Amino acid sequence: MTGLIALKQARLQLPRNRFVAYEELIKLLLELHPTARGKAALAGAPRHTLDAPTREMALAALAYAIHSGQEGASPDAIEIDRAIAVISECLVQRIGVSIADANQTARTILTLGEEDVGILVKKSAREVGFFHRVFQESLTSVHLASMGFNDQATLVSARATDQRWREVILCLLHKLQRPAEVDQLLTLIEGVQGDIARQAFRDTLLAEATFGEFKKTPQVAVRLAEKAFDQIELGRWPSVRRGLIAQAVGGLSSPILGSTIMGKLDQWFPRWTSYGLVQTFEAMGNWPDDPAIEPILWRGMHDEFWRSSSCCPIAREALQGCR
Repeated sequence: MTGLIALKQARLQLPRNRFVAYEELIKLLLELHPTARGKAALAGAPRHTLDAPTREMALAALAYAIHSGQEGASPDAIEIDRAIAVISECLVQRIGVSIADANQTARTILTLGEEDVGILVKKSAREVGFFHRVFQESLTSVHLASMGFNDQATLVSARATDQRWREVILCLLHKLQRPAEVDQLLTLIEGVQGDIARQAFRDTLLAEATFGEFKKTPQVAVRLAEKAFDQIELGRWPSVRRGLIAQAVGGLSSPILGSTIMGKLDQWFPRWTSYGLVQTFEAMGNWPDDPAIEPILWRGMHDEFWRSSSCCPIAREALQGCR
C-alpha cells in the first residue's frame, strides 16, 4: 500500500494492473529513490557508478537464485557470501568484468540494495533477502525474460502447478512481447497434468492469462475462454467455478473477449428461475425438439443452486426426452 501511495505521488495515474505496478515500484526504488536521497543529502556525486540496468540485472539474478533454491537458498533468503557469488557470476557472464572486479561490484550492489535502494534487507546476521515478496517474484521474471525461450518453456512446464511460481509465470507472460511465444507457453500450461488440486490451480492460472492483459493471439484467447466458460457452467468444483468466473469478470475491458463475456453474464445474471427450476425443466421436456434446448438442460444438470439435487433428475429426464 505504501508503494502504491508513492506511485500515486510520483505520477498522475496508477497502473492498470499489478504487473505494471511491480515494474514501476522497482523503477522507483532503483532509479528515482536513490537520486531523491542524494539530492536531499546535498550529495555532490553519487556514491556509486553503477547504472540502473546493471543493478536490475544483478538483483534479478539474485532473485532467481533465491526463488529457485539455488546455492542452498531458503524460500526468501540467501547467505550473504552466496549472494555475492551469484551476483559476481552474473556480472562476469553478462558484462565481461574480471572475477575480482565482479566480487567487489557484487558487494557494492548488496550494500546499495540494502542501504540506498531499500529493496534488500538482512533476514539475519548472515542472510539477505528482498524487502517484499513481490520484488523477488517480479525480478525473478526479469531474469527469466533474459533467458532463451526454450529455457523459459522448460521452467513454465515444470512450475505451472506450483503456487510459489504463479506470480513469476504471470509476470513473465506479461513481459513477453511476441504473441506467438505467449501462445506457446499457454499451450504448455494447458497440457500440464496432475491431481485435481493441480488441475484446478492450472485452470485458474490459465483463466487469468486468458482474460487478463497479456499479448496472446485472438484465436488462442477465444479458445481458452470457451474452455473456461464450459468449466464455469459445467465444472464439478464450486470453488474452482467461482475462481474462474472472477477472472472472467475481470476481462470485461478486453477488446477481444469483452463482448463475449458480457453475453455470458447476461445468461448467468439475473437468475429469474431460482425458485422454479423444477417446473422449468418439466415444461421444457414437453417442448418441440430444438437444438437450443439441449445445452440449457445440460447446464441445468450441473446447476449450483441449493435445490439442484431435485432439479438434476428432472433436467436429465427432459434431456432424454429431447434426444
